[in-house]
Amino acid sequence: MKQRLGTDPPTLLVGAVRGLESETPALRAALEDFAPQEVALSLSEDELASLRRYFPPEGPEPLVPLSPSEMGYARGLCRFGEVRVPSPSFLLALTWAEARHLPVRSLDPGDEHYSELYVRNIGYFDLLRRNRSERSLARAPPVRPDAESYAVEWEARLGRSAGSRRLERARAEFSSERVRALRRGLGPRGRLALVVDIERFGSLEPALGLSGGDAPLPSEVPRPLGD
Repeated sequence: MKQRLGTDPPTLLVGAVRGLESETPALRAALEDFAPQEVALSLSEDELASLRRYFPPEGPEPLVPLSPSEMGYARGLCRFGEVRVPSPSFLLALTWAEARHLPVRSLDPGDEHYSELYVRNIGYFDLLRRNRSERSLARAPPVRPDAESYAVEWEARLGRSAGSRRLERARAEFSSERVRALRRGLGPRGRLALVVDIERFGSLEPALGLSGGDAPLPSEVPRPLGD
């Protein structure tokens, strides 16, 4: 798991490996330490609504069907620990925030907007290349020493085509603007926590307005009086 802290207003960015259960204790500790007033996830509004509807804190989890690509990703990732679908980090962040009556926001474009971005950026040859990459990855997942580099390489190999790179830039621009809007809405003393898949950490880090250097720990950022 990766963490980065922005200030003015205080913003915690956490990148977790998608699907890996062992990420959740560190994520919980980071949220407890930072004590945000809002939490945002790198999901669309529709995906966030589905988590709330089908994965309540109490009750059995439904069976989630996986595509061949998702099965291949999970098979490779399970070398590093238990794998669950949907991502346990998102479920943990959602239930943690709602138990404290905190707003939970989405960072990704909705289905209609994403479809427009997809059609605008992905052509026929991009689709062919992605399909070949998916089959190749499903047969032979990346061999990496840790879960983080595994997840990052998996996504990088899927998104090699020029169209895929354009689509990811458009998605990152949308999410970055959402981050900036949420930060403005909270004001200079608000505290915002962002939980994203690890492969999206680098594209969203610039939205924190950091100029480089080591970030302070969450507990070192001053909190509003009364916290």
